[in-house]
Amino acid sequence: MSFVISATVNTKSYDFTLDDNVYNALINDFIPKLNARIRGDRTDDQMEGVIQYTLVSLLTESLVEITNKENISDADIIKRGNDALLSWAGQSVSPAQIAEQPLEGDALKLSLKSYAADKRYQIEIGGTTVDGVHYATDRSTQNAIARAFLCLANGALTEPIDWKGSGAWVQLSQSDLLNVARIVSTHVQRAFTNERLICEGIDNGTILNKEAIDSYAW
Repeated sequence: MSFVISATVNTKSYDFTLDDNVYNALINDFIPKLNARIRGDRTDDQMEGVIQYTLVSLLTESLVEITNKENISDADIIKRGNDALLSWAGQSVSPAQIAEQPLEGDALKLSLKSYAADKRYQIEIGGTTVDGVHYATDRSTQNAIARAFLCLANGALTEPIDWKGSGAWVQLSQSDLLNVARIVSTHVQRAFTNERLICEGIDNGTILNKEAIDSYAW
């Protein structure tokens, strides 16, 4: 039995035929190991925007790097793709080596944008301070603030309400909670705006590495 997978490289589609043992080794061993290495100790929530490879996406990314640097025939592309699949299935190239190889062109940009998205998420949920009290800004807390304000606005709750910041209890009126919601929303929006600006810098070539993303004025 054999499997056919298709990869689109620079607008052209190529079919690769694999024996079932090669296909199964890639799907059941190589790709899961690669994604486990990328995931590390991060939770699913922390993986937002981070590339999770499929067999097709890994093959496509590898071939795009080749075609961007060399003028090669379709037959050679198919041969190199099949060689890569056989190599990965046999583990002569490890997931760690694939993940750590230097990236160029579109592959580098995609990797940097994923890194920026992960950085933005960490900043987004990192919390912010309002009137000396530190408030969490994770997704659940953002939603809880919005619900509490809505309940105060429609009379389902009576002000003041009790709220627990980091290590401190506060009582909040409707206007207090509106101020907290405004500052939290501004904090979150700033993180997204900076990610957008960084992605624009990646596209126009002014941001070329992870260090530039880390040192950006988030």
